Formats: sequence, C-alpha cells, structure tokens
Amino acid sequence: MKDPIGAAAIAGIIGTAIMDLLAYIIIKIGIPMISPWNIAADVFVSWDLVDSHIGIILGLIGTLALGVGTSILLVFVMKTTGKDLALLKGIIVANAVGFASMGLFMPLLNIAPQIQLQPLTNLLALIILIVFGIIVSYILKRFGRFVKN
Repeated sequence: MKDPIGAAAIAGIIGTAIMDLLAYIIIKIGIPMISPWNIAADVFVSWDLVDSHIGIILGLIGTLALGVGTSILLVFVMKTTGKDLALLKGIIVANAVGFASMGLFMPLLNIAPQIQLQPLTNLLALIILIVFGIIVSYILKRFGRFVKN
C-alpha cells in the first residue's frame, strides 16, 4: 500500500474490528466493562439510548472513526521516525490517544462520566488499546510502502 491515508484506513478498520471484538468477548464472559461502542455512542445520543440499535450503530461508527484517526496519527509518527520499533510506536500512539480521550476529552465533554468510577473498564481499555496498537503498527510496517526503514 503506497497511499498512507488508505493504509491507515485499512489498518484502522482491521484494528478497530479486533478491538471491538475483544471488548465484546470480555463482556460476554462476564467481566463488568462498559463497551467502547457504548462510550462512543454517548457522544451522539443520551446514555439511555446507547444500547438501542441506533446507539450501537453510532457507537461502532464512532469507534471506527477514532481507530482510523489513531492509525493516521501512527502513519505520521512512522513517516517521521521510520519503521524501527514499529510495534512499540503503535502501543505508544494508541495509548496516548486513549489517555487523551479517557483522561481529557471524555471528562471535559462529560462523555460517559460513570467510567471514572470503573477502574476495571479503564484498565481493560488500555490493554485492548495495546492490542490495537500492535495490530495496526504491524499492518502498517508489513504492508505500508510509504515508510522507509
């Protein structure tokens, strides 16, 4: 893939799908966690609608947009610094976006304020973001032709 934005979009879509699937599995096995798509849906609809069909659709689109945006940021980091230690760069960028989102923008914009009372959700989100960062950076390193080694 020679187009950096196209590569970021593809990697971000794949990474986000896996991220949301991991969250779904965690929830289905009974670990109490607020899903990323519920949190994203709270941007668009009131909290009582996040589990509705429209809330879930908007939430999944929201996580997808954030995943692609994070991937685009990672492309810029890799274009600037190269592909060396790509997995580490993926983890750092994904968690930086996660910290900015959960620690700054969500409280500032009053998005899912109850998440601050659920440290397990935050811990699992950061672990899932590590997986996301590894997947996206691997895809970009392996298939991206826009970054020199």
